[in-house]
Amino acid sequence: MGNMDAGQLGPVGEACRQCYFWEHQVFSNADTYDDEYGLCRRNAPQARWVVDVAKASEHGLEAVFPRTEESDWCGEYKVRKAVT
Repeated sequence: MGNMDAGQLGPVGEACRQCYFWEHQVFSNADTYDDEYGLCRRNAPQARWVVDVAKASEHGLEAVFPRTEESDWCGEYKVRKAVT
């Protein structure tokens, strides 16, 4: 794990955007910032209820990978290898 910098929330150089398991995504929701989000593929997708907000009803389960910000970090960081 990298060194912690004063004022830094996570290890220096170990943010999601630089992790092997992170995949940048562009989300269509108007309430998200497209350039800052991605999916963490470190573990299997998690089940969540699909909800139709307009109808306030549930439609079942779907499997999704956790959505993270590019600046997030965790304890399972793995260096992304450069493409040659």
